[in-house]
Amino acid sequence: MEDLTAERETASPAAETEAAFPVEEPKGRGALMLLAAIFFAAAYLFLSIVPISTAPLGFLVLAFAVFAVTAIVALRLGGRIRPSSVIAFVFALGVAAFRFIHGSFGDDFTANKLFPSFTLTGIAYAYFVITLFGNGSGTLGGRFLLDICKAAAFLFVSFGEVFKTVFGRRKKRSSGTLAVVIGVIVAVVLLVIVGSLLSYDENFSAMLPKIDLDSLPVILRKIVLAVPLCAMMFSLFFASRANKLNGLSSEGSRAGISNTIRFIPALILIIPAFALLALYVMFFISQWSYYVGAFTHKLPDGLSAAGYAREGFFQLLAVACVNAGLLVGLGCFTKRKNGAEEKVCKAASVLFCIATLVLIATAVAKMLLYIDLYDLTYSRLAATIFLVFLAAAFVIEVFALIIKRMKALPFVIAVGLVMVFAFSLVNTEKLIADYNVDAYLSGKHRNIDVEYLRDDIGINALDALYRLRTEATDGKVVKEAVSSSAAISRDMNARSVPWYRYDIPYLRESAKK
Repeated sequence: MEDLTAERETASPAAETEAAFPVEEPKGRGALMLLAAIFFAAAYLFLSIVPISTAPLGFLVLAFAVFAVTAIVALRLGGRIRPSSVIAFVFALGVAAFRFIHGSFGDDFTANKLFPSFTLTGIAYAYFVITLFGNGSGTLGGRFLLDICKAAAFLFVSFGEVFKTVFGRRKKRSSGTLAVVIGVIVAVVLLVIVGSLLSYDENFSAMLPKIDLDSLPVILRKIVLAVPLCAMMFSLFFASRANKLNGLSSEGSRAGISNTIRFIPALILIIPAFALLALYVMFFISQWSYYVGAFTHKLPDGLSAAGYAREGFFQLLAVACVNAGLLVGLGCFTKRKNGAEEKVCKAASVLFCIATLVLIATAVAKMLLYIDLYDLTYSRLAATIFLVFLAAAFVIEVFALIIKRMKALPFVIAVGLVMVFAFSLVNTEKLIADYNVDAYLSGKHRNIDVEYLRDDIGINALDALYRLRTEATDGKVVKEAVSSSAAISRDMNARSVPWYRYDIPYLRESAKK
């Protein structure tokens, strides 16, 4: 009896608590621990290849690996691959491959050529994660936009879960393992710092592995920044698995938001809409012969081709964007008290779409005239593609206004995604170089900007420059083509290129040697 009393007195309160309430290993904790480690490694590697234009293959491989590991862990924890998950995965890899296909070696990656590969890949990944656990609506349109908002919220609603998963309470047998891991990490950091400080002694320094002390702050900075990135990625996964904010993408939520935002009386937008339409009619009548010239390639008196093509282009684009905003206001924010107001809003919207399509057609015609008379550039091509997308959006809106049960937004989003995906998979820089050289060699253009091909297109222009220097008859152009292609080749050969910096143009040119 005394022995039992002594044993009870020596037992710690923590032991008694653990005996009464045994700590259970959370379900799937091992998979979540692995995912947290993968996310941290991915965040560190991403910070190591920023800007991603300098490591196109590295970014593509990293994106694929993160998607694959996330899918495997999700399946292990009860998730499921859905059609929307596959679409998000394919789209993400397409935009992640943008720089790998277009090339970055020797490329002047300036702001006007910046393609948001990382941003679009990140959005696709967020949507991919929420679909794995059935948190996405699986549709485009308004609910798709709510899905994206939910995914953005998921980045933060469970921000601290990664720390609870890694450092939280678990079975006693595994706590020693964590202590060993943390102790090893602390030991390595202290050994590096103190060893570097004592390396002033030559004999002692000879016994140590060579450590680049200058790179230590960079490594530590990447580690510090990788922690919040890892926490955000883990929060996205954890919140989706926990089915948080489950009502955000529901039909009732979307209907509630739609009713809430319809707060503007219809007349407030109908009156300025018809006033602008009257202004457009006067503008088209007064400037008819001027703008018809864009379609007939007849220049107005007193204007050069460049001046005519550029004049008013950005103003027309701005007007088209203003009209798009007014259409959104008429369709989404106006409250209609009766059927008459509904019909008037629809009629105004249809007329606005038609007027805007005329403006966009004129802007496209002026831009095509400019390209036809001068060289094609990245900015001109991007502007034309954006105008085509705007035109498609307004055409879809006209059909949606006429067809009662048709929703415009899903089709607009689908067209935009398809155009972005196609733009990612087509090497536009090579297309530009081939177009300019073909136009010059055929006699369509009298001059060619070889410097633009060398500095802005880079390695993607090599094939075109080789054709230019062998087929051109102007000695000056031949000389510029020879020197430009030689400069690009020297630049390519002078650099040491690790595997993660490979891209298709570099591999293609390397295979020719």
